[in-house]
Amino acid sequence: MFPSKNCVKRRTIFILFVLIFALALTLRLTGLVTESLWVDETYSISIATSHTVIADVITTEGTPFGYHYFLRYWIGLFGTSELSVRLPSVFFSLLSLVMIFLIGREIRDAKTGLIAATLFAVSLIDVVYAQEARIFALYGFLSLLMTYSTVKLVHLKSHFFAILYIISTILAFYVNYLAAPFVLLLTIYILWNNFSFRKWISLNFVIFVFCIPLFPIIQTQLATSMKGASARFVSIGLPLFLANLGTFIWLIPVLTIFFVASIFLLQKKKITLFLQKTPQWFYGGFLLIASFVLLYLIFNPLPTIGMRNPITHSFALIRHSLFFYPFLILFVSSIKLTSFKRIFYVCMGFFIMVNFIGLSVYFHEPTKPQWREAMGYIIENEVDPLILLDRGGKSSEFLANYYGEGRQLPLTWTPAKRKKASISDTNLFDRLTEVDRFWLLLSRNTNSYYKDLLDQRFMIIEERTFYGINLIHYEKDAST
Repeated sequence: MFPSKNCVKRRTIFILFVLIFALALTLRLTGLVTESLWVDETYSISIATSHTVIADVITTEGTPFGYHYFLRYWIGLFGTSELSVRLPSVFFSLLSLVMIFLIGREIRDAKTGLIAATLFAVSLIDVVYAQEARIFALYGFLSLLMTYSTVKLVHLKSHFFAILYIISTILAFYVNYLAAPFVLLLTIYILWNNFSFRKWISLNFVIFVFCIPLFPIIQTQLATSMKGASARFVSIGLPLFLANLGTFIWLIPVLTIFFVASIFLLQKKKITLFLQKTPQWFYGGFLLIASFVLLYLIFNPLPTIGMRNPITHSFALIRHSLFFYPFLILFVSSIKLTSFKRIFYVCMGFFIMVNFIGLSVYFHEPTKPQWREAMGYIIENEVDPLILLDRGGKSSEFLANYYGEGRQLPLTWTPAKRKKASISDTNLFDRLTEVDRFWLLLSRNTNSYYKDLLDQRFMIIEERTFYGINLIHYEKDAST
């Protein structure tokens, strides 16, 4: 007997998904340890390996401690190598791929799920954050798990998915505070689909009770992070009216989407009627606009592309709102065009092509300071070197110890969040009397007060530039 059409279809879908999964895995493992750790990753590792995780999170991070405790136990099993600390992000990114397929299949059909999974698999922005030892891949997965359990709960009203929603949302709150506005967006969804609001409130009340321990931590973090935040945002190019919002700036993308979704909910009947009568050309135009938005977001994490925009750069808004990107992919994938199918497939093909172009740049051009190469060069040329570290504070000390050996002397450091301190000229010269040669390491390739000072008192043997790092080798001037 021949297999039924449904059996063949399921087998085809499974094979296609396995191929998409393999593609995603390949892209996320490619160059995983090519680049050095960078500043934010050092925070993750140093906090995870400390004996005061919560206290360190409060003083240095703007997130809860969930990811750091997870990383702590992971490091206890697998160590602190670049491969080890970055692998969890790869794993959670692949789980996100599975969730995107399941959500796409649930809201539309398996074809939608496969298209969305393909777009996510090749997405440059998701590959970039899947290769960082930070919270973003984990929170992206948890937000998708929250969404999937909510969608299934609306359709099936199952106790299993109610429990799954509670667990995934609690975990999300302990990883990223943006779980709060995301719950509001899911509330819009359940109200749109006429789910019992009383039951929804009861589910979220359970979540609220489990998240009460986070309240004093949030209060302390807000009080700490607001100090000097506006000045820092201005320094990276944000307009003053945005910078004055301080750390609340991270909420702008979320609240904007919530505001638009609320308007849609209030006008549900009119919008439903409009969508039923909307001609296909409208969807085609909307698809083109959404595709351009996706393409614009592709390039923001890559300063190498030359499209670095301070308002939407990953250091400003996109980074903490990254989890919205898969939902935009799902939305684009679910648009059905009966009269303009070519437009849909052209947009999808163009999106994939541009992502591969971006990925080729990402895999071949450095995007993080080359600490491994810089420290390796010092070790090759001198035994037990003295390295003066300027800029970067504790993260520079961490990276110098992680990749090298010898003695480090920080010239500048941060004794507290947003506070800076530096060594005096007298103390510096007293330390340098003990050696004939030393190195000055400037992170971020910036000019330095100390470089100008040392240039006047010592001879430069050589200068060497790496991506994000300048090395200057000095020796005492025999004539002085």
